[in-house]
Amino acid sequence: LPRISGSLFEMLSQKQTFTIQDQRFEGSIPTEIGLAEEIIVFCIEKNYNIIGILPTQIGNLKYVQTLELQYNKISGKIPSQIGLLSTLNLFSAEYNIFEGT
Repeated sequence: LPRISGSLFEMLSQKQTFTIQDQRFEGSIPTEIGLAEEIIVFCIEKNYNIIGILPTQIGNLKYVQTLELQYNKISGKIPSQIGLLSTLNLFSAEYNIFEGT
């Protein structure tokens, strides 16, 4: 299975849309996600093998409007940095393994 790597997000620093859907990628979302500050739509959906925690660097996506993470195996707590995303209109993360309320 293809893996998500930090170098992928370094290349995305000037992109506005990132979508990996139904591709069976595996691995975790790297902390380098914070380098993709210009992203407006970020969608890692229905890959089923994305594991680990959601990095706090997600709070660096200052222009993100859509953040879709459903149908993966992301665990831990949803970081409070999500609250920093002032332009966020849609956050969807169901069917993961998040803790807390």
